[in-house]
Amino acid sequence: MKKLILSTMLFVSLVVNAQHTNEAIASGYWNGYNTWYGNLFYNNAATDVTVIDNGVTVVQNIPTVYTKEITFYGNGEIILRGNNEIKFLGSAANVTGSNIIDDVAVDFSNAITTKTLSGFLQGLTNYPTFPTVAVTAPLKPGLMRQWDTIKYHASNAINDGVKVHMCAGDHYQRSSHNYIAPALTPPSAYLDNLDLLLDWGYNNGLPRPNIVWECWNEPNFYKFWTPGDVEVTKTENRHLSLENDVSYWAPKKKEEFFETYKVFYHRVYDKLGASAKVAGPSIGTFNAQYLKEFFDYCLLNDLEVNVVTWHEIDYAFGDHLGDRTKIPYIPISSIKGHVDYIRTNFMNNPAYSKLKIETIEINEIVNYRYRTNPAAGASYLDALERAGVASAAKACWEEPGTPAHCCNACDSDTFNHLFVHNTHEPTAAYWLYKYYADGVAGRVSTVKANEDSAVLSSKNVPAFAASANHPQISVGQVLFGYYSFGEENTPAPAAGVFDFTLNNISAIVGSSTTCYITIKKIANTNAESASLPVTDAVYSNYPVSIVYGTVFLQLPVEKDALYQLIISQVPIQL
Repeated sequence: MKKLILSTMLFVSLVVNAQHTNEAIASGYWNGYNTWYGNLFYNNAATDVTVIDNGVTVVQNIPTVYTKEITFYGNGEIILRGNNEIKFLGSAANVTGSNIIDDVAVDFSNAITTKTLSGFLQGLTNYPTFPTVAVTAPLKPGLMRQWDTIKYHASNAINDGVKVHMCAGDHYQRSSHNYIAPALTPPSAYLDNLDLLLDWGYNNGLPRPNIVWECWNEPNFYKFWTPGDVEVTKTENRHLSLENDVSYWAPKKKEEFFETYKVFYHRVYDKLGASAKVAGPSIGTFNAQYLKEFFDYCLLNDLEVNVVTWHEIDYAFGDHLGDRTKIPYIPISSIKGHVDYIRTNFMNNPAYSKLKIETIEINEIVNYRYRTNPAAGASYLDALERAGVASAAKACWEEPGTPAHCCNACDSDTFNHLFVHNTHEPTAAYWLYKYYADGVAGRVSTVKANEDSAVLSSKNVPAFAASANHPQISVGQVLFGYYSFGEENTPAPAAGVFDFTLNNISAIVGSSTTCYITIKKIANTNAESASLPVTDAVYSNYPVSIVYGTVFLQLPVEKDALYQLIISQVPIQL
């Protein structure tokens, strides 16, 4: 089965015309029947791209075919007869093959119910100066993770009814600047601080809605929990001489946290009643052993864990945390296995029913290295959706090139690196979350071959027609891309192609036999650079024939970029 127009490069020595002319020339595609089909229109850009699959022989049956690129796979070939010829316009007349990044099938008639995984860690310190409701509301966050009561109200302002994880440990630490394990018996600054926070939450008998109470942030990380025992601080806390190691939890620290969670749990229920929801353990990385130990402790002590939380940060390549040889690489695609483990062994296990686990919520995702990488960010969202988690929150990090604790994106006007500091221009991460929010309610079934790529498909996405007055219409959308997955010695290819089979296009265009394809690229930029989606020179309201309800595409991609594929019944406003 042949794919439609597209991708890279050539094979045999054919006629090459490197000049770009403005004369009207025919364009089209080869289909599975090895026949050239003209698109019945004239394309002045002369930038068609064509693919010949493995084992396919095309016999050209019209005098001249104009195209930009042709890719051959395996022993695919073209046979020219008579005076027939292929002319290449532009500069892309290279002879090479392409890396197949993913083979994707989308069914636009098969709707999938999913919860939005748009969410953010803090980020509202400068609200309402910036970010404003106008720029944050379109992101439709389902979760905001906060510690400050003012930020609770700000979170509801940008999305009324949003779930808020209120981290009591952060409230205590930021109020007292104390990162030593808290005293659990009076006099206790921790208990006094917790009581004040819970009194606010109780609100004179009118408990504030949509709050999940969280005990502590990353209790296994040395910065956020220093053991009370000085000797432990000198030894176990600096495990393997790597004090930054988020994959290690010293036994003394673990014991102290478990005891703190018990006191926290009883305080919450004494103050707020049985309807209150509690979360934990919010450790820095997934660790099956540590999670089981936590659940077993809670079971033994009659404690609930209504919301199970941990962080999926993917500490690859060391980042800014130190020697990565002490921190095993955790691919983004492993998230589903982590979630399945918790769901099978604890959430759905009758032996742990007393914990009353209701949801799994990953309240920090996206590491420092990928903070504005749109393809990596999309891979997180794709993996989390496929795992079926209830909510997630994008992490925030200190801005590069600034003193520690000086310019943290949690507290700056960048809103978790979605905007450039001071200028407030959108970064690549903003467009990822904007396009994701546009499509999540219309999610449709997507089957892919590469678990490390990102593919998020939707229908009923709002757009505006290019006709007079630009009426609003619904279009299909596919967000796709791939990031620098894998270990350093097995890097992802710099470029490649995605094979797409888009089925049941009628769910978007009705009975039309033609649809229009538009592709926008979101380049990977750093946190200090603005990023604007760039419309592809070829796929800009490009008409494509629908064959038996299906469209085949093979699209060239670059590593770490995210692409928005739009399928519309009529040309759209670009």
